[in-house]
Amino acid sequence: MHVNGPTAFLALAEAVGYRTVFLGPAQPIERFIAAIREHDPEIVGVGYRLTPEVFRTVVAEFEAALEQENLRAGRRFVFGGTPPCVEVAKESRLFDATFTGIEPLEEVVAWLRGETLEASPQRWGRTALERIERKQPFPILRHHFGQPTVDATVQGIREIAEAEVLDVMSLGTDQNAQEFFFHPDEMGPELDGAGGVPVRTPDDLRR
Repeated sequence: MHVNGPTAFLALAEAVGYRTVFLGPAQPIERFIAAIREHDPEIVGVGYRLTPEVFRTVVAEFEAALEQENLRAGRRFVFGGTPPCVEVAKESRLFDATFTGIEPLEEVVAWLRGETLEASPQRWGRTALERIERKQPFPILRHHFGQPTVDATVQGIREIAEAEVLDVMSLGTDQNAQEFFFHPDEMGPELDGAGGVPVRTPDDLRR
């Protein structure tokens, strides 16, 4: 369980083209230094999940060892750990990025690619092809969604969108809309909201 975070990060790195080396848990600083010297990595990943106060000392010793061996320049350092340890990692100024494990996969992948994930809707792309391209190496996720009222559907879509768990949302309309949208006079009011959202007007679609 304690290595799930590092191995997940390495899997993401491999998916975007990196060759990875995992040293295993509970490695001393000397082992880290020797591995950096041996493999000359572009990125050095460090994980720590115990007491933040102890980690502060460990980071200082690690940083001093890197400087002494002239191994800090020309590479990026990334840290993964609990939120309190992440705060310590940020204080050290050694790490180019820190992750707690709750970040969207896209954010981690963007960092591995040397990109910045913009905090805007445009970062996802406006078309299916753009989203597929930006989501690689992962597939895009689509969900069909519709509640029995327009208000409930709008609210549900808003919550799903803000959670950033889907790439594409398709609108699930009720049976009346699917069957009689262009012939509203044939709709049965008793079926309104059956199986999805009762879209009836252009304004419903805009919402």
